[in-house]
Amino acid sequence: MATVRLKRIEHDLEGLKSFTNPDVRLEQYQTPARFAAELLHYIDITDGIAGKTVLDLGCGCGILGFGCVRLAAAKVVGVDIDDSALSIAIENKEDVGLDDDTIFFLNNDVINIEKSDFSHSDMVIMNPPFGTKKQPKVDEKFVVKALELADIVYSVHKSSTRHHWGTIAEQWKEKLGWNIKVQTCIAGQRFTIPRMYKFHKKQEQEVLVDLMRFCHQ
Repeated sequence: MATVRLKRIEHDLEGLKSFTNPDVRLEQYQTPARFAAELLHYIDITDGIAGKTVLDLGCGCGILGFGCVRLAAAKVVGVDIDDSALSIAIENKEDVGLDDDTIFFLNNDVINIEKSDFSHSDMVIMNPPFGTKKQPKVDEKFVVKALELADIVYSVHKSSTRHHWGTIAEQWKEKLGWNIKVQTCIAGQRFTIPRMYKFHKKQEQEVLVDLMRFCHQ
């Protein structure tokens, strides 16, 4: 039954429109439908998505948010700085026949949003920028902002940074007074990126990524 459900979610997500002109400065890559379905299924059986209010920070074209709706989230809010990506997300919303009571999108810099911008949020589910030379440590900034907004955060990161997050959590404890539990939920998943930018030499690039869970204790 779980396999059938995964296939249905993957099928629904495959039909969504993706970036037409991705911005390398924002590290824009579409989350593969299969990967999105698998991580959302894991989150659903672990913490439950049904009936929850979910934030997707750096939502791009909205694939994770639409997956949450498919899993019966009560409300989903996607936030992204790129208005062209949000235009595609809105097209996707119209194509699948959803309204603003279920999912809506906010055009803003994730780093600038505040908890007061939302009436309530149960969890954040996101695939943030990985933090390359163009945006050093932006992945850490996304996680910090997410933990300001919700008690539970699920986030996708390069597997190569896995052991670094424990050190960062210790820094948060000293600087912010946060006691954060960090878990690697899905390790070493292959994230396939099609050839999108001029510097890509292959038709497909593969990056190993982890689904991490951050939780206030």
